[in-house]
Amino acid sequence: DDGATDLVWHNPALGLTAIWLMQGTTMKSGAIVPTGALAPVGVADLDADGKADLLVPDAGGTTIRYLMNGLAVRSATVVLGPGEMVRKTLDLFGDGWSGFIHQSTTAQPCGNRFQFHDIYAAALAITLLCAPDWQVQ
Repeated sequence: DDGATDLVWHNPALGLTAIWLMQGTTMKSGAIVPTGALAPVGVADLDADGKADLLVPDAGGTTIRYLMNGLAVRSATVVLGPGEMVRKTLDLFGDGWSGFIHQSTTAQPCGNRFQFHDIYAAALAITLLCAPDWQVQ
């Protein structure tokens, strides 16, 4: 929450994610979070507390939201089921509360939705772009 860019590292063989809180090129402090074999797919402030949080898929295909308090996990909650992929995290409304666009490849019809403030927005107007070949940039 100091405004500096921090680093998130992942080691799939160990199933660990390392978080380094940085001050310029110097690591101020760090921690290891056991997130599983898959790398985080999103790092953003998902609860508007000024601290980065993690979105991490697990081996079962669900995505877990890790709300962080600096280096400590405050809570871990499943936010997406199998067949849904996080495509992008963003603060769409500029209010400090990031959400994420996710894409369903299993639901028919498939679609893209935006989740923010723990609710889902209506399906985005880009539902025709739901094939996995289409990606948010």
